Amino acid sequence: MAKPAVSGLLKNTYLSSAIMKFDGVDFGLVSGVKISNKEMTTDAHTDQIGKSLANTFYVGQEVQVELEMDEYTVAKMKQVYPNSKLITTGPIAKLTFGDSIGQNYLALAKVLEVIATADDTTNFGHYWKFFLAAPVPEATIEMGPGKQVKIKFKFKVYPDLTQVPGQWFGFMGDPAAGTLVPSSAAAAVPGGGNVGNGTVTGLSTVDLYTKTETWTMTCIATAVNGGVFSVVGSVTGARGNATVGSIYHSNSIFIANSELSFTINDGATDFALADTFTIATTAANYV
Repeated sequence: MAKPAVSGLLKNTYLSSAIMKFDGVDFGLVSGVKISNKEMTTDAHTDQIGKSLANTFYVGQEVQVELEMDEYTVAKMKQVYPNSKLITTGPIAKLTFGDSIGQNYLALAKVLEVIATADDTTNFGHYWKFFLAAPVPEATIEMGPGKQVKIKFKFKVYPDLTQVPGQWFGFMGDPAAGTLVPSSAAAAVPGGGNVGNGTVTGLSTVDLYTKTETWTMTCIATAVNGGVFSVVGSVTGARGNATVGSIYHSNSIFIANSELSFTINDGATDFALADTFTIATTAANYV
């Protein structure tokens, strides 16, 4: 019976045979592929229930890919070990190894693609793409009677924060699947007891940073034809103050990273203390 092309759980996936591409270069057939996806968590406890577990929170992720290269050459080795030095003399070549202390591997990270094969046919149902993967210097070469010469090595995967949340590390499956639904902000809803009749306009979000939550703006200082509102996200938390008549950005230091931007406009009747607006935002997502 043929060995299945793919086995294991999502946490640890094993491919008996696959094709690897790194930075667009096709490295041909690889085997012994293990894709590890570990979610890191921290447990929460409260005094009221002693040592009993109260909750568990996601705090990060660790992704790495291990594989064996069946079809390797000195030139291909140079591609997966960019810190090595390729020395050529006419048709012959050699590769030297040795990294510099303090080497920044994130700077070396490239796109890694692993495509499971079944009878040498590409199976996009088991296509893996990692946006920022870097080979780490843990290579092993096995040689001996009855053994095919192979090189084993490992990639560490880093989050690509230019991708939408939920797809920072990469994805599995057909790359053509799914449609990106951009982040959005619903129209601001004034509080039922508002005295002022101003409005909120110019709402904008950023796919990478906007979360699904409710923002509340509360008038904390009044002025003729003006005022100041505190701004709090139900998930993001307090995000400073918005001044009536001025554009507000939830990230005043890095404006492009703002979860929400808007302008509170003065109306015919000035705002009073405790006047409010609420805005519901929705994070970007694939459907």
